[in-house]
Amino acid sequence: MKTLQNTELDIVEVITKILDNEMSEKEKFAEISKELGKNMNLNVEVDIVNKRTRNNFFNKHKHIYNHFDIDNIYVDKKKWFYETYGLKAFDDVQLNQLEEFWEDDIFDLIETFDTENYFADYEFELLNMELSKIKERYPEFYDTLMSIIEADIEDMDFYDPVFWDILREIYGIHYPDEAFNEFEILAYWTIYYEPDIFDENIAWEVGLFPFEYDGLTLLALGGCGMDLSPRLDAYQALTVGSIPARSGFLKNSDYAKYVVGEETFNKVMKAITMEEPLVKINVY
Repeated sequence: MKTLQNTELDIVEVITKILDNEMSEKEKFAEISKELGKNMNLNVEVDIVNKRTRNNFFNKHKHIYNHFDIDNIYVDKKKWFYETYGLKAFDDVQLNQLEEFWEDDIFDLIETFDTENYFADYEFELLNMELSKIKERYPEFYDTLMSIIEADIEDMDFYDPVFWDILREIYGIHYPDEAFNEFEILAYWTIYYEPDIFDENIAWEVGLFPFEYDGLTLLALGGCGMDLSPRLDAYQALTVGSIPARSGFLKNSDYAKYVVGEETFNKVMKAITMEEPLVKINVY
């Protein structure tokens, strides 16, 4: 039969072992609390919370698709273009293919750099060179030209005929109205999500499809055939620093990383992690 003195020695030994263990101070506190509870014939549950959670961040809209008024839908298609394609396609074309759109700018640049003995007699060679090669050999010329191209495209409306010609000639998109068809995207999954805070840039970043409809700012999953909820959780995390309590980022982190990508996954985990974890104790 254990005496009081033996019991006291046992608990001291257990606590000493815990204190010597390699764990955080709060983890040590949790384990000691459990052992003290056992010693006093109490059940002690200790939970260390180090991730911020919040439910009901989104309001679901299930019936909008069946009553769409096309005149009330707005999607920033230029932003859609940038997020989907960007300007990398220019690296794969020859400089002479851009003369149709930027002839004056190109020859003004060539003349400027020639004057500085930059290209000497290599104008013909330059015109037949892909921009990726120009970027390697003449980075200053490349950077100047791309800044001109970027500024011009930024100033163009999506429906500008010149912009559509650029999509056809540079990107091989011969039917822009079909390539950027919002109704096709919105039909993949017809439940739309209205967040407490709307941020178009974050929506594009995590793979969601932001749009406006009849005064509402909404997010579409932009796909189907698999669980895309990690995109919504990532949006919430990068917007307000929390995720739902049953989020896949906590329950099935490998799948969440697969859906949103490693870079976004790491940003989400950083956003939701508390600097000072909370310790919750329940005694019964």
